[in-house]
Amino acid sequence: MPWSITLRPIDGVVESAFTDVVLATVEDVARWEKEVGAALQRQRPPVVLLINLDGLIVKPAAAGAFGEARARILGRFASKSARYGGDGWTRMSIHTSSIRHQTHGSVFGSRQEALDYLRAPTDTNQP
Repeated sequence: MPWSITLRPIDGVVESAFTDVVLATVEDVARWEKEVGAALQRQRPPVVLLINLDGLIVKPAAAGAFGEARARILGRFASKSARYGGDGWTRMSIHTSSIRHQTHGSVFGSRQEALDYLRAPTDTNQP
C-alpha cells in the first residue's frame, strides 16, 4: 500500500503529516516505526513534535504494537509532542497507549490548540 509520511520544521516545531497510512498489522506498524524513526533522525532530535493525525488510521489489530512503537519513537526523538485531528479509534489508541507506556498523549481539537500547547512553557512538575 503506498503511503507517505512528511516532516517539516516550522518555527522551532517539527510538524508531521500522514497520507493514506493504515496500520492494520504488526508488519505495518514495523514499517511505520522504521520510516518515522528515519525521518525524525534527520531532524536532529530531540524535537518538539506537532502531529497531524488525519491520514493515519490505526486498526484494532495493530493498536498494541502501535502503542509500543509510538512509545519508542517519542522516547528517542521527541522532547514534547501534541496531536490533533484523526479518527476516533486512532485517538483512543493514542490515549490508551499514553497511559500504558507513560508517553505524551495530548490530542487537541485543532492544529492551533496543539501548537499553543507546544509553545507554552513546560511544567516540570507534570509527568
